[in-house]
Amino acid sequence: MLLAVSLLALSLHAVAATTLNDVLLKYKNRGFNFVYSKNVVDTTRVIDWPEGLSSILDLNSQLRELGLTLNKITSNTWGIARLTSTAGDDLPLTIESIVDLENIIVTASLHEVTGRQNASFESLDKSQLEQTPSFGGDAIRIVHRLPGAASLGISSKPHVRGGVENELLVVFDGVVLIDPFHLRDFQSMFSTFNPQTISNIDYFTGGFPAQYGNRMSGVMDIAIQDNFEPPGGELGISVFTTSALFFGENQNTTWLFSARRGNLDVLLDTVNPSLGKPKYHDLYGKLSRRFGDNELSVSGILFEDDIRFSTDEETALSKVKNSYIWSQFKYRFGENWYGESLLSVGRIDAERFGETRLERSEGTISDLQDIDIFSIKQLFDWRANNALKLSFGFTFSQTRVSYETRVDIDKGTVADVLGLPDTVQIDFQKRFKDINFDSHTTVIYKLSNLVTLQAGLRFDRQSYGPSGSDHQVSPRLSVLIIPSEKILIRLSYGRFHQPQSLHELETADGETSFFKSQRSDHYIIAGEFRLNSYSKVELEFYYKSMSDLKPRYENLFNPYVFLPETEPDRITINASRAYAKGFELTYTGRLDRLDWNLNYSISKVQDKEDGRWINRRWDQPHSLNAMLTWHSGNFDIGLAAAWHTGWSYTTLPDDVTMIDENISSFRSNERLKDFATLDLRVAYNFQLPNSKLVAFVEVTNLPNRNNEGGVEYEINDEGDEFELDEVDLEPVFPLVPSIGVVWRF
Repeated sequence: MLLAVSLLALSLHAVAATTLNDVLLKYKNRGFNFVYSKNVVDTTRVIDWPEGLSSILDLNSQLRELGLTLNKITSNTWGIARLTSTAGDDLPLTIESIVDLENIIVTASLHEVTGRQNASFESLDKSQLEQTPSFGGDAIRIVHRLPGAASLGISSKPHVRGGVENELLVVFDGVVLIDPFHLRDFQSMFSTFNPQTISNIDYFTGGFPAQYGNRMSGVMDIAIQDNFEPPGGELGISVFTTSALFFGENQNTTWLFSARRGNLDVLLDTVNPSLGKPKYHDLYGKLSRRFGDNELSVSGILFEDDIRFSTDEETALSKVKNSYIWSQFKYRFGENWYGESLLSVGRIDAERFGETRLERSEGTISDLQDIDIFSIKQLFDWRANNALKLSFGFTFSQTRVSYETRVDIDKGTVADVLGLPDTVQIDFQKRFKDINFDSHTTVIYKLSNLVTLQAGLRFDRQSYGPSGSDHQVSPRLSVLIIPSEKILIRLSYGRFHQPQSLHELETADGETSFFKSQRSDHYIIAGEFRLNSYSKVELEFYYKSMSDLKPRYENLFNPYVFLPETEPDRITINASRAYAKGFELTYTGRLDRLDWNLNYSISKVQDKEDGRWINRRWDQPHSLNAMLTWHSGNFDIGLAAAWHTGWSYTTLPDDVTMIDENISSFRSNERLKDFATLDLRVAYNFQLPNSKLVAFVEVTNLPNRNNEGGVEYEINDEGDEFELDEVDLEPVFPLVPSIGVVWRF
């Protein structure tokens, strides 16, 4: 029915005259990039463009009437070439499409330092980020709907293929950011990025290239939007955020400024003023100047939290200020060389305070941390010919961190039952300094039209470690096989290390020294089968082994609390090793106004502790996700559904006095009920004179399903015996509606 309505709407659309340049600009604003020769493509040509057409297939159809056609280069980059007698209707993704691009204009956004065809990789364009529903309008959360991500929807950070949340590397405009999330001390609920500043997100879940290091599960590489429709700005307000964005272009100079304020404090003032005042905001700005094929830019980002939450049992305060400024120079020298130089500095001031909680446990946390970062990064890309490409680079960085931690805890009955320490006293003050160096090299060699090899090697060195300095060597190898124009097969192996960063010392849990680098080895077999020009199916098998694991600190029963270190169920997990394995099936496509992404995963993730294999909390053997977006006239409708097996949790025996074994003997011995949610976003576009108004309604957990995230125990101390009084399953988000408007002028 939906498809029929879409086709009917298409037939009723009017035809408008416009230039080809205007059409390409509209596609660029949705995250698509184009490369072409001025001798082939006349962008000033006036064409008849049917109003409402928006898919890449629509564009290809119109270009074919001009004697042109599209060739796909990467996930969101297309080459425009003359239409030949052998050109078919399909838009194939082949190595030939990538290398047969001589004598063309290459925009800066096309430059890639390493090839990405040989990694577990998804590229999310601007239209997907804007139209897919997500809690609080947070664009980053779209990755929760992709294979390999495990989430209950509370945190904006996903668990990538069984990994811990801090195993995800976040790169923003080439700069590695530390915890770029608002409410970072309260589950990191929102990212700090205005969705309108993002061009696309490259999301790696395994086998990522050697240029990325120091995280062993995944990479989120966020590219900045650099093409906007004039004249220059937008204002938006919703239940969760108020935002302003301005941009401009003057010959070879462009600039962008974004400011956002969270509205969560205003919302709580209305619905529950006693809970607290969570205030947060972020600012981002960029100034760029082009010099022929070269570009120089200066950028800065600031995100700041002033969060206070309070209930009858606990109070927590968190103040965090993150500021980064960086300069980036992208340049081309000769026909086949491309370089990128980046200089960045950052400063993070973080304070966290807690108060005594009488009923559950007694404790006070005062945790202060100051971080200074200086970094120089240099990248080079050399294309020798159509068969050989070499990428290499290095990063030099210096980090200073100052800790000041005081924790006094007198844990209660639950801690007694679990055999945990009754009293914890920590008073830690120390400063650390690190000089870090890394280098990486990647070679892509096309043996034939059938086989392409990608080999990479990465070296990292830290000036600190459990025995002084430490270093790691990480080899990576992939083979890409293309037996036909519609089939891709990929075999991949990679070693990934994660040294404990200088700012990651968990002092509130008693850490006073650093652990050796953790290690992960990825083994991947994948296939892509293009069914037609509209859709494709992807299959992927993976196995990830993890070793040299550092201790992990978790709350055994309920992880969603304000001050997790003070909870009586806080435990230490000393796993000697772990593994994650799985199978992922993805079906994506586009037909007229309808886009879809359907994926299903089978997976398993376990720790080995005390000789036992134990499920990690976020182990979800089965998961199913669906993302649908529909465009018709002035309407944009997005639907996102998710279902997965309930996460593991721990239950106590009925007779709690009989607990005389290690916690590992019964940890993760039960499962919560299956998680399921359905999110909806409906937007209507009002065309105004010289501007546009977008009004939208978004609903998270539309069925208001009672999804569970943890468990709470009430245990009474009856003399020399403990009595299990009550067990409550703790829910996560209920139905959460949001409305908003965006004025683009």
